[in-house]
Amino acid sequence: MSCKASPGVRASTTTVSSVAVQAGDSKIVIAVVKCGKWVQLQLAESQPNLLEIGSSQNETKKLLHDHELLLAKLKALEDRVWELLQEADKTAEENKSQSQVYDAMAQTLGEAWTALVSMLERRRELLRLTSEFFENALEFAIKIDQTEDFLQNPHEFESTEALQSLLQLHDLHTKELLERSLALLNKSRQLTDFIEQFKCEGPNVNSELTQGAQSSCLKIDSLLELLQDRRRQLDKYLQQQRQELAQVLQICLWDQQENQVTCWFQKAIRDLQEQSLGSSLSDNEEIIRRHEELIVKAKGWNSTVENLKNEALGILLSKDFAEKEHLRLSNQKLNRLQEEFGQLMTERKIWLTMANSFFNSANKAFDVLGKVEAYLKLLKSEGLSLPVLAVRHEELHSEIKDCTADALQKGQTLISQVDSCR
Repeated sequence: MSCKASPGVRASTTTVSSVAVQAGDSKIVIAVVKCGKWVQLQLAESQPNLLEIGSSQNETKKLLHDHELLLAKLKALEDRVWELLQEADKTAEENKSQSQVYDAMAQTLGEAWTALVSMLERRRELLRLTSEFFENALEFAIKIDQTEDFLQNPHEFESTEALQSLLQLHDLHTKELLERSLALLNKSRQLTDFIEQFKCEGPNVNSELTQGAQSSCLKIDSLLELLQDRRRQLDKYLQQQRQELAQVLQICLWDQQENQVTCWFQKAIRDLQEQSLGSSLSDNEEIIRRHEELIVKAKGWNSTVENLKNEALGILLSKDFAEKEHLRLSNQKLNRLQEEFGQLMTERKIWLTMANSFFNSANKAFDVLGKVEAYLKLLKSEGLSLPVLAVRHEELHSEIKDCTADALQKGQTLISQVDSCR
């Protein structure tokens, strides 16, 4: 509060008394200052600076502990302040002409005391926020150390499931790093905002507070930048290792699926090579039915093969994948199997169709032969003369030849084609 005096006269300011309060390494000095007829309280000294924070969690906890003790000691002096106010009231009663002055002085002293206590309570809040900031920084640093250990330790995996679990661990470390980083950033923003607000509050702005604020913000920014720089490096290594593991997983899954497809095609090829064309028309028709079912199944497997081939092509054309030779050879083997299976399916479809035609012709021939056999028995019972019987036999011989010619021709053609493909 400014001192009032007569026009042209500057009132002198005198320190009437001062009180020092100390707790540990923290100390404040409160001065009772008289300016003319006015008396007021001032915070003459504060060690450390009201806006100074510690450089570590332990140092901040020590500052907070000392400050709590200092506040307790300060509040114990409150009775002496109110005694001073009561003295002002008594003086006002004795000096009626100056009662307004003494009333104002008493009010000013009360407000100054309240402001002083409030300011020190704000510092306590600052130190608590700082402690939380260092706690978050410690959690962040621990997570960074854990992630560094995770990246440096060799990881072995014997299955795609183990590899997928390893990738999930990568994602978990990345997620937790981000969470710790955001928590620290938010707390640092809250802390620096509090410092700026504290620095600018009320009549307490001075060069010492400004310097304290700058020093504290520098500590916060330095620690934050140090940890964030480590996190950025880790992020780069995490992404690099994860990309490598993802590539290994992609190839492992490709190999796994390729092995399933290969096993199916190899078995299907063996079955096609070993299966007969049937021993009768009904047997042949059943085999044809199963062949049609196989065609439907093969469409699904061929679709899988095309997907594998497209994926393999993408990997082979990519610059990111290092090990490509194994994939290239497996892809070539898969192509050969698919082509062999397709050729066998086409050939077998033709042969089954030819066999079906043969069995149909053979059945017709058997029907005719059965009728011829019955007719021969009838001729024997009729007692025909030899010349007539000879004519009848010649007619039957011609009929037998005609009815079996188609079946024999189809059978010989089928045998010839099957033998030529073996």
